[in-house]
Amino acid sequence: MERSVNKSRTGVADITISEGIKWIAEPVDNPEEIMKWIYKGGKVRSDSAVADLMRAHFPLITNEMLEGKAKNVRFVRDGTLLLATPPRIYEEWIYDFLKCDICVIGPEEKEAELRKIFNEKVKASISAKKMGMLYVQQIKPYLDALVMEGLVGGVLGRGSYFGKNGFPIKNDDIDFMLLVDGPENEDEIVKELKKIPRFAIALVKRKDTVIKEGKRPELSFIIISRDMAINGRGILYEKYVLEDSVGIELDHLTKEESENLAHRFKSLLPKEDRRAGIPRLPE
Repeated sequence: MERSVNKSRTGVADITISEGIKWIAEPVDNPEEIMKWIYKGGKVRSDSAVADLMRAHFPLITNEMLEGKAKNVRFVRDGTLLLATPPRIYEEWIYDFLKCDICVIGPEEKEAELRKIFNEKVKASISAKKMGMLYVQQIKPYLDALVMEGLVGGVLGRGSYFGKNGFPIKNDDIDFMLLVDGPENEDEIVKELKKIPRFAIALVKRKDTVIKEGKRPELSFIIISRDMAINGRGILYEKYVLEDSVGIELDHLTKEESENLAHRFKSLLPKEDRRAGIPRLPE
């Protein structure tokens, strides 16, 4: 699963980089309570403050964000300048969130330095994404084996390496979604995933579970079955993630086939309030 927040100093006085800033982006009765839980009760105060600024600036998901056309962020508040990568759609438990992978914050009068640091971080992220795509090419035969064995009917990439406006940051996993259109056989899927050489492999349920040790970046997989979609049990990753994920082109499964199945699963999600009977916050 994607990592949340990392913060680092830059060597330039009063300039800070915050990574993985996320905030709730839908009307709810208790946004402050949710944000307080997300940011550990305010322990990460500077990042929590940045998230609050973002939420005030971008309170809801827009069509531009849905289409991957959102622009880089630049705004000034009380003499402090914030530069960030475009907000992208994210899910946190049962809520719709937005997330900026890279944020650079500092005094407005130091905009030249801020922009230089921001551009360097973006350039490094783009390089990381290109390297990640080379890793994906290396593991395609093992993903194809899942299809040939009849274990999965869709293989998609998600998160910062694949999603619209995604910029991988330090320690981000390369995230995948495996769609099962029939009976789910998790044990057999895990058995096949463990055959992938070199990389650490994780399975996402309520939290990441490492199923094979190895080198980073970690390859993280979530299994979504047709039954989970119908019953709303795939609540960790709902409509926007299914919509934003990118099909992986394999020898025995086309990119379009995987994306079509994701859209079909999206159409199966319960039409009623998806939060009915679900705890407002995780236990």
